[in-house]
This record gives sequence, structure tokens and C-alpha cells, in this order.
Amino acid sequence: MTLGAFTLSMNAVKGEFAGHDQFTSRGKIMALADNIRLGESAVREVKSLGVLACNKLGDRLKAAGGVDNVVGHGYDDTAGAGVDRTRDAGVRAVTIGNLRGTAEHVRNTKYGNCWEQAIIAFVHLYDKGLRPLDLMQFTTAGYDHVWVGIGLHRGWQSDNLRSWGPDAVWCDPWQGDGVVFAVSDLVKGAVRNLNAIYKCNTCELVEAGMPLSLIRVD
Repeated sequence: MTLGAFTLSMNAVKGEFAGHDQFTSRGKIMALADNIRLGESAVREVKSLGVLACNKLGDRLKAAGGVDNVVGHGYDDTAGAGVDRTRDAGVRAVTIGNLRGTAEHVRNTKYGNCWEQAIIAFVHLYDKGLRPLDLMQFTTAGYDHVWVGIGLHRGWQSDNLRSWGPDAVWCDPWQGDGVVFAVSDLVKGAVRNLNAIYKCNTCELVEAGMPLSLIRVD
């Protein structure tokens, strides 16, 4: 194949997939491995800050100063009060500027649940130039979780994870010690140790939660 024929062939491919995000205006293919690598860097960034969540037992104990400060002294809600202060000073409208302000606030207070931790990860990846990028949440009643979606096709569907595309990555600093995985692996049932209480552990449960993008950057 000549160089000219190869160029025409690649242009044809780009035209065919023009609606998909792996072909950006910069002509760069967003590879799954790169999305995972950068997602992991966002999780490390959040964890390095020592952010404590009020809906995780281990974090609540840390916020109280250890188990000895809780046993025999009744209920301690230091972490809950910290998260409430973060929320009171937090996002009113979902814009990049407001997200950046919340991320900076959490860096200082060290308190935040999935919402705040996902915001820090989102801003970290935004500043790295990673696109496309979505801040995502469930919308079905009984669901309550926020995370970052990386590399989702522009035409992704809430109730069909297969439509999210081969480069789609779930970046979630709140779950466990932080998780990053290919959405295609979740579809295959190949991802283990995900949070069942928050209904993040199977493809079917995630689809039933009807995820929504709060803000998307292409």
C-alpha cells in the first residue's frame, strides 16, 4: 500500500468513526491502556491527600482519632461533620471552575465522600488533558454513587454498558482503596471486589442505576 493510499484509508476510518471519541480533533487514539494508567494516577492523587469519608467505617475511626476514642464514648461523627462542612462550601452548579474550587477545598479539609473524591479525580484528569471525560452519578431511586468515566463514546447509553466503547474506563477513588478498570471487563464479569452495597458490582446493577453524566468534556 502506498503512503497516499494509507492516508486515504485512515481518513475513511476516521470518517466512519467520526461520532466516536477515540478519534479526537488532535487525531489521537485514546487507548484503553492510557486511560487506565491515567485513571490510576488520579486515584493515587486522591489517596495521597488522606481524604476521609463519613460513609466508610475505617475513615470514621481515623477522623475520631482511633478506636479508643470511640469505644466507651458513644457515637462520634467527626467525619460526618467534616463532610457536611465540605458540602456547605461546595458545588452549586457543575462547572469546571466550581469543581476546581471544591477540589481545592477538600485538599484543605481532608473530608469527602464519593462525590468530593470523584471531583478531585476529575479535575486531576482534566488538567492532564485527558479527553473525553465525564463526572458520573446514578439516577435511579435507591442508588447513591459518583465516579469518573474516561473515554466513553459520545453516544453512550445509560442502560447499555456495551455502548460505552472499548476504551471506556471507570475511575473511582472512593471504592475500597480506589478502583480503576475497563468497563468492558465489568460487562464480562471479570472485575472483582466491587461495592455491592452501593450496587456497583455487576453490569446489570450499574445499568439499572441509569448513570448520568453531570458534566462532559470532549
